[in-house]
Amino acid sequence: MRLSCRVLHRPRFPSARRVLAACAGLFLFVAFFPARSAAQEGRQVDDDRAAEIARSAELARADSVRAALAGLRPPNDHPTDLADVVAVPFRVVGAPFRLVLVELPAWAIGELTLPRPPGAIVRTLNELREAGVHPGLSTSIGPRSGLAATLRFDALDPLELEAAFSALGSQRHRVEAGAEAGRLRVGAGARWQRDARVGFYGIGPDTPDDRALYRRETFDLGLGGDFRHAPLRLHAELGYEDNLIREPIGGDEPSLDEAFDPADLFGATGRQRYLRLGGGAELDLTRRKSFQDRGIRLLARATNYDGVNATTSEFHSIRLEAHGLAPLNPRQMLALRGRTDITRGRAGEVPFYHLADLGGEQTAIGYPDTRFRDHDMVSLTAEWRYEIWRDIHNSLRVESFLHFGEGAVGRRLGEIAPADWRASYGFGFRVAGSESLLGLVFLGFSEESVRFGVSGEWAP
Repeated sequence: MRLSCRVLHRPRFPSARRVLAACAGLFLFVAFFPARSAAQEGRQVDDDRAAEIARSAELARADSVRAALAGLRPPNDHPTDLADVVAVPFRVVGAPFRLVLVELPAWAIGELTLPRPPGAIVRTLNELREAGVHPGLSTSIGPRSGLAATLRFDALDPLELEAAFSALGSQRHRVEAGAEAGRLRVGAGARWQRDARVGFYGIGPDTPDDRALYRRETFDLGLGGDFRHAPLRLHAELGYEDNLIREPIGGDEPSLDEAFDPADLFGATGRQRYLRLGGGAELDLTRRKSFQDRGIRLLARATNYDGVNATTSEFHSIRLEAHGLAPLNPRQMLALRGRTDITRGRAGEVPFYHLADLGGEQTAIGYPDTRFRDHDMVSLTAEWRYEIWRDIHNSLRVESFLHFGEGAVGRRLGEIAPADWRASYGFGFRVAGSESLLGLVFLGFSEESVRFGVSGEWAP
C-alpha cells in the first residue's frame, strides 16, 4: 500500500540574496540621512557664530567711536564751575531780550499762520486780483507820508495805473507802460506826487533839532530802459520834472516860511523845472541760497539836471553804493552797506530838496528822514540778522536784527570832520520771503530821539 501527500499551497520566502540587499539598503538609509542632517546643523551653527562675531565686531567699533568722541567732547554732566557762575547774570539780563526777540514773536507768528479756510474778505480780494484790481497798503509813498492805501490796475497790460493816498495827506498817482525783449526792457510813464509834510532842519552837519514842515508837489515825465546781462545791469533815463514848494498840510510844527527866510533857500519859492538825464550800473555778484543773499553788490548812478522854462540852475548828483552780505550760518547773517551821495552845481544853485540827506532806515535808523542835508553825504551801516521762525513750507521766515550805523553830511566829503559823524543804533524784525524782503518793523536810537518805524523799502 502506497501513501502520498499533496501540498495545495506553499508559502514563498525571499531568497537570502534579497534579504541581504534589503538589510544593506536599510542600513545605508539609517546611516546616511542622520549624518547629512548633522552636517547641515553644523554648518548652520557655524554661520550663526560668524554672524554673531561680525555683529560683535561692529558693536566694538561703534563703542570705540563713541569712546573717542566722548574723549573729545565729554557729556554735559560736568559739575558747576566758575564759568557757570559768571554766566548766570548774563542769562538773567538776556532773558527779557530772548522773550521779546525770540519767544513771543515765534508764538505770535505761529498763531497767525495757522491754516484756516479763506473768509469773505480773502475771497473778494482774490476775485479783484483776477480782474486786474489790486488794493493794498504801503508803509510809505514818500518822506513822512505815513501808512498809505494803494490801488493798482493792470488789466490793460502793458498799461498800469496806480493811485495812493496816505493818512497824512500825501498822494501819488502814476501811469506807466513797458515792454521787454530779451535782456532789454523799456518803459515810459507820468507821475504826480504830493509830499504833504516833509521835514527840514537846515543845511549843514550841525543843524539843531528844530523841524519845519513844507509840502512838495512834483509832476514827472520819464522814459527809461534797462539792459541786463548777468551779473551786470545798465540803466538809462530821460525825464522832465516840475517842482513846487507850498505850505504843509496839517501838523502843529512851524512851516518852512515861518522858520527860515525863503530867500536863503533856493527852490523854496516859485517853480523849478528841469530836464533830467541819468544813467547807472549795477554789478550783482551775489547768489541766493534759501533765504540768504551772499556776496557783494555794487551800484553807481549819475543824474544831470538842466534848468528849463526860466529855471536858472544846472547841477548833477552821483550815488555810489556797496553791499556786502556774509552768512555766518544758515540762520545768521552779517549785512554791511556803504553809501555816498555827491551833489555839484554847475550854474546857479541846487534846490534844497535835491541836496543829499542823512536819516531814515536806509542811512541812519536813529534819525528821522532828511534830518541832515548838505551837498555830500556818507553813510556806513552794519546789521546782524538772526532767524527766529520759518514756516513749514520753507517760503517765509522772520528775522530779528541788531543795527549800527554812522553817517555825516558836509559841503564836500573832504571837509567832513570827526565831530560831524552821527551814530545811530536799532533793533527790530524783518519778514522775508524766499525771493525778497516783505517788510520790517524797528526801533531806532540816537542822541536826539527814539524812533519807531515800519517799512518795506530797505532790502540790501
